[in-house]
Amino acid sequence: MPTSRPSPPLSAARTNDVINSLITNGRYQDAIDLATRVDAQDRDDTSRLLIEINVAEAEYNQGRWDLAEARMLAFGHRCERAPITRAGCRLQRAWILAHTSRGAEAVALCESVDVRWLPVLY
Repeated sequence: MPTSRPSPPLSAARTNDVINSLITNGRYQDAIDLATRVDAQDRDDTSRLLIEINVAEAEYNQGRWDLAEARMLAFGHRCERAPITRAGCRLQRAWILAHTSRGAEAVALCESVDVRWLPVLY
């Protein structure tokens, strides 16, 4: 009987790419589970923050709005360091606010985002 070896940890950037794919394909729990496999030695804070932002998306797509919001609030202050995470965090929080009957707060967050913070792809 072959022995199974644990899967090696993934880089934060690669993990985020795969998480994006999983979410796009509606595999929300798989995306959440994968987030735990990031290499502990990987110090790519921007990618780690993007993972948190995307995991919040997977959580609210499962109807877990409170959990997604708590996740965003727990690390949101760290998102101000890089333009993409600054925009991503604010827009993700705005989406959560809009879907939890806090439209005015959502609009205010959207208005605080400079579109130049996002890569052209977005």
